Amino acid sequence: MNLIMLKDFFSEYSAPSIIIAFIISIAKVIIDKSVDSKTVKHILAYSPFILGILFCYLYNVIFLGVYTFDISIIYAGILSGSLSCAFAVVLNKIIKGENLPTNTALALITGLIDGYVMEDKAEQVVENIYNLFVNTNTDEEQSIIVKITEILNDFSNGLLQPAELLALSAVILSSLKELSKD
Repeated sequence: MNLIMLKDFFSEYSAPSIIIAFIISIAKVIIDKSVDSKTVKHILAYSPFILGILFCYLYNVIFLGVYTFDISIIYAGILSGSLSCAFAVVLNKIIKGENLPTNTALALITGLIDGYVMEDKAEQVVENIYNLFVNTNTDEEQSIIVKITEILNDFSNGLLQPAELLALSAVILSSLKELSKD
């Protein structure tokens, strides 16, 4: 990641969102290492987003004195939650001593699909989703979500139901769109 990419990254996400995402990613790595049950992992799949919403609301209450819970809190929480998934991928790679990802979008997708697709096919799924996003007009949002859902369904490990795969696809697309804003 060069300095221009780093500047663009920090301009897309606010400092509180990045800090919240980093805190959530640490929690996600610890939880993922300590939980072996597929059922519990299925339940905890939503934890980055729930924690993101909770921490964003707490940030507003503690630092801004704003007690209103509205759609902007939910949006910021989901954004922080999805970013935390990318951070968790980086933290796991650091822990394992592997090379760090150079493409933020690929790391984001990897973090979001982690644990929901067959492990041996995860890299292929990430590449397919990324190529779909890069090569498709993002104004066709609904068709992209359907195509991402099809990719996820083809390589799913069975943890998520079809409606959950659709929701995950929507989060992936909205996160990629947010990441690619100029």
